[in-house]
Amino acid sequence: MVLITCLVIVVSAGIWWYWQPSEPAVVAAHVMEAIRRRDAQTLYHYTCAEERERVTLEQLQQILNAIHQRFPELSQSSEVPIAYRPSTLTKLVPSDYCFLFFFKHLPEKNQLIACSAKEVHELGKSFSQLRRLPEGYIRFTLCVASQAKGRHRCALVMQGLVFCVLPLSLSQNLSDKDIEILIHNIFIANGVQAVVIDSQAGTVRRLDKIRLFRLPDGRRGFEW
Repeated sequence: MVLITCLVIVVSAGIWWYWQPSEPAVVAAHVMEAIRRRDAQTLYHYTCAEERERVTLEQLQQILNAIHQRFPELSQSSEVPIAYRPSTLTKLVPSDYCFLFFFKHLPEKNQLIACSAKEVHELGKSFSQLRRLPEGYIRFTLCVASQAKGRHRCALVMQGLVFCVLPLSLSQNLSDKDIEILIHNIFIANGVQAVVIDSQAGTVRRLDKIRLFRLPDGRRGFEW
């Protein structure tokens, strides 16, 4: 009887573990790695239901190809990117957890090197306080749903792709007009004019609402 009870407990624990969704940070890392590897199949797996209503696997592959054609440095690093989530004072669970990925940018070698765990921790704390990075570093943002359906936890893949293109464009000091053209050629020309920005509410935002700006100290940024 004891043996049977133990067996039932083990099997039940195994079933419970099997049906647990991946942690948000794990999903974020998988999505970022898929972006860098031009793996549209994996990206499509992680899209949210609302995103799938707006983009097909074929469109996603075309967009991913266009991004890599324009920014080949995305795939020029063997280091696995590490997801960093800024600390928050509130205990409320948001619709989506947003993670930061930090890379060292080597324009002379056309490379992006994923930062080590130690660098990520230091850069994350510094960015949270100063809202800026040291020269030579670049930041990507990727949001993952806080809620999951069964084993599946989705991410805002299309928003994440936009948040890769914009920092890369600014790092190359492209003009505002050139960035607008780039957004059009990569996304809008491939049938995506708006992307989902909230996994639970399904809120969408148009790409033509992106606004570029320059701060008094000369730094450039964007708001959306």
